[in-house]
Amino acid sequence: MNGNSNTPNAMNAPRGSRREPFSAPARARTLSEVARFALIAGIAALAASSDGAAQLRVDDLIMGGTPFQGPQGGIVVAQPQSANWSELPGLPNEVRRPAAVISDPFDRTKLYVASNDTLGGVQVYRVELGPSGATSAAPLLPSPLPEFEAVSVASLGEEILLLTRLALHRVPKAGGPSELVLAFPPQTSGKALATDGRRLFASITTREIYTLDLLGPATVGLFTSLPGSLGNIQDLAIDQRGDLLVADADPFSGSYLRRIDDATGFELSATRIGLAPPLALAHDALLDQDYVAGVAQGQSWIAVLRQGREVTRIGPLPHLPGSLDLVRTAPLYLTGRGCADSSLRVPHYDANGLPTQGNANYGLHLFQAPSGPTVLLLGARPSGARGFELSLGPGAPGCALEVLPDLPVSAFVPASGEITLYFGIPVDPSLAGGVIDTQWWSLDPAANALGLAASQRGTVIVE
Repeated sequence: MNGNSNTPNAMNAPRGSRREPFSAPARARTLSEVARFALIAGIAALAASSDGAAQLRVDDLIMGGTPFQGPQGGIVVAQPQSANWSELPGLPNEVRRPAAVISDPFDRTKLYVASNDTLGGVQVYRVELGPSGATSAAPLLPSPLPEFEAVSVASLGEEILLLTRLALHRVPKAGGPSELVLAFPPQTSGKALATDGRRLFASITTREIYTLDLLGPATVGLFTSLPGSLGNIQDLAIDQRGDLLVADADPFSGSYLRRIDDATGFELSATRIGLAPPLALAHDALLDQDYVAGVAQGQSWIAVLRQGREVTRIGPLPHLPGSLDLVRTAPLYLTGRGCADSSLRVPHYDANGLPTQGNANYGLHLFQAPSGPTVLLLGARPSGARGFELSLGPGAPGCALEVLPDLPVSAFVPASGEITLYFGIPVDPSLAGGVIDTQWWSLDPAANALGLAASQRGTVIVE
């Protein structure tokens, strides 16, 4: 990997930072070849260590399906390139009412399924995958949540975010009691959920979308409202630019896929969809295309949309769509809370581009950070392993080192408060699935006794 730095103009929007297009770096440096090849060799070895188990494939679409009729639904695995699909075999009966399903970006031998128990309550299962399908399903909660219905799930590091009709919960992937994040007020009901690890978007009414800052106190603010009076939000997703995607349905005007600016809450585009609810949504950051599952002529389909128009459909499928997830790497997976600077603000972190082989301009972007010396720490992690965490103690309350520091890259943050380090990712099939944890640390003498502030952990998964 080669690294160089570029410091674009400040872009500190109220709810996110709009990333600039790639440009030639103003100043370039080359990492030592020894460090470069040591890191690449480590990633390759770690990626190869996970080859023994059956894995979900990149580009697989995972649809959690509730039953058209009868007690049981299922999980459908579809391939958008070929439009083929199959039902996941071996799924135990207790997981046959999957309200929401998500793959684990850190371990593609696992699915997490929120299921509505036939006897009442909500349970989350960790489903292990083998060469012939599902091999086991372990409940994560000691007992089902006494709630009416699960709605959506999202992966957040070592936790699952679970949205039900009544509340938002954190559920540890290793299993154990859930943590209540928010209970919804009367006359509202959980409907859809999306997160980039720093912010959470959720709909708890038919038309309004609310946002929650995951780095601060659990307070909710209104993000935007859909136009019209009868629009009913069905699902949410976030694209590679940070914009919010909304699938909604109106009994008179039909179903739409809307793109909402993440900084202003204004609608950027609206695409008519020839599918009726229930709708489920997923986004492909690499191909910049969208997938919407819904119903047409009494059957379920997945529509593939590109540049504002439908290009093909997958189906018909045997179940009503409950959720849709694409097995694809994201620009960056953010976890943890970071460590606030002297202005009581956690430095923000995102990525430019995707960590795909052959990308010579993959950028790791720090913003809203204190001006001065900073270091980006990079550390390899075996696929499926838990993230590293080491508290810094009373000298820096709430601060934790969340990366095994295999490779430090030093830089300087200018007065604008942001900097981007660009890396080239070589073309090497052995790198596929390699996991690198990263974290920025900045010098801020007034922040705490150790004089340090830090970003969240950003995990890179190489494709």
